[in-house]
Amino acid sequence: MLEPITSRISPQVRQILEGKYRDLIVLFEKIRRDRRHKNVCLESRQYIDQRSFRKWGVMTLVVTAGLEKQALIKMDVKNEKKTTAATSEEQKILQVEYTSRLKNKDDIGEIMAIARIKNQVLGVGGKLSLYLQDSL
Repeated sequence: MLEPITSRISPQVRQILEGKYRDLIVLFEKIRRDRRHKNVCLESRQYIDQRSFRKWGVMTLVVTAGLEKQALIKMDVKNEKKTTAATSEEQKILQVEYTSRLKNKDDIGEIMAIARIKNQVLGVGGKLSLYLQDSL
């Protein structure tokens, strides 16, 4: 369950998404046009041989000033173990990573509810990390 956001400053989102090229490009363009996001910046885009996030639509990690860096590393490693090999040229998997800021901190609940359903239908997996301003 997503923890409530109490920071007055808009939180930063860092998300890694994995899926079929066409589906992922369409999804990323929707994110770029989504008015709830600002300063969307593509950090990386690459083809990968194995998926890390096939089994769930989106996994959320809320990062606050109180968490130790070691705990974050353990959480990331623990949750990225499941991998599945891509099987053919048609099934090449694209991975994109982007950052953005939310215009309204309360939008994250709606964004996550929609993403869990739509990403599962598309076969898109990923991890969304939400950083509160005071933790950067």
